[in-house]
Amino acid sequence: MSEAERRRKISEASRKQWQDPEIRRKRIEGIHAKRNSISESMKANWRDPVFAEQQKKALKASPNPGGRSEKLARWADPERNAEISAKIRAGRGTEEQRRKTREHSKAIWCDPELVKRMTRTTQINIPEGKLLKIIEPLGFRYSGSGKHSLIINGKRPDFWNGNTRVVDLYGCYWHSCPTCFLNKGKNPENVQERQEEFSLYGYESVIIWEHEVEDVEATLSKVLSAFQK
Repeated sequence: MSEAERRRKISEASRKQWQDPEIRRKRIEGIHAKRNSISESMKANWRDPVFAEQQKKALKASPNPGGRSEKLARWADPERNAEISAKIRAGRGTEEQRRKTREHSKAIWCDPELVKRMTRTTQINIPEGKLLKIIEPLGFRYSGSGKHSLIINGKRPDFWNGNTRVVDLYGCYWHSCPTCFLNKGKNPENVQERQEEFSLYGYESVIIWEHEVEDVEATLSKVLSAFQK
């Protein structure tokens, strides 16, 4: 039997098995159980102060700073977690702000043409993906899809925390970054005017420039500082 024929038979057998609901259910449950077991084991390890301290020391000496393991180590710090959790809770806004948001959203979505245009799913680009990894732990989600979309006076911010805080990512060339492309970009925009417009509808906002995303800690600090005021 040739290698191609062997693979074809294995593929056919696998498809037949997955057509059986009971077999599919058991396999999916097994996958989830294994993932949960690994997750709980990792959580238990990081709750051990000795283990956590050893990992932090090893990561500081790592030749690959800023990697996934180092980020996990930062999130194992209970004081840092408590600080970020407090920022998230503070960002939920007052009842009056939430009421204004609901009323504004209802008014916007009464326009069928606008609904059709704005609910069209857009694909997140590479810089936006990098920024999302940084601010997602703060509760922000990409607002380029219908499920998590937000429209403020006809403008859609890039990221929204589901309450009254939004984050926009500006491409350095496209928006004439004052650091990289002052008076040379294609579409200069007054950042302050955009933030003031969002503020009129009860939203706090911060602009992150594309080049700033490369510095994870500085970007996170900028977002936290902007919403601490």
